Amino acid sequence: MRCFKTMLLLVGICVLVGCSKQAPDSVTKPTVPIPTPDPERASLQNQTWELQAENEEYGSEGLTATTYTSSTNQAIVRQVIKNSQGTIVREIITVEGIPRFDITYDDTGAIASIVKSAPSGLSSEVSYYPNGQKKAEWTTQQNGERIGQGWNKAGKLITEDHLDKGKYISAKRWYDNGVLRYEATFKNGRPQLRIFYKPDGTVEKKVRGRR
Repeated sequence: MRCFKTMLLLVGICVLVGCSKQAPDSVTKPTVPIPTPDPERASLQNQTWELQAENEEYGSEGLTATTYTSSTNQAIVRQVIKNSQGTIVREIITVEGIPRFDITYDDTGAIASIVKSAPSGLSSEVSYYPNGQKKAEWTTQQNGERIGQGWNKAGKLITEDHLDKGKYISAKRWYDNGVLRYEATFKNGRPQLRIFYKPDGTVEKKVRGRR
């Protein structure tokens, strides 16, 4: 009988411990945009490379560049740029003379930004926080339109911009909690209507024109 009571006590303790471990999982976590691997970039970076030139002077900040060409396609060229400490700070991959990927790295070796270009004129530029989350992304269409978005460290969208040939079409800003803070529409780059919101989501004021 004593053994049976002891077993019940142990089971009760295990249940309590198990519940305390499960509690954190019930907390809703923010959706964070983590960069997905780009198949084209991975394919280009994983080429078998042949060394062409090593540690050539690059710019005027003590940088050096080492150049490689693909062993299977001489039109694919890779430049690895290092600082004076020998740390890789940038990597440029060109295909048939056209830059396809321009990658920068931070002091820890993590990707800080990636610029991807295509012969068609389409391009994208993505910057990252040190933990790999997206910080900002800009895409450029063939017609010159640019769309940009920015996220805070919690993964919440906080900025959104739409431009046409360098002139604003629309813009939005959010508070860190996800509530819309500001929105504006433009014509020929000039503001037409701007609406400001309070943290509770109610309208604070509306401004028409350039006032």
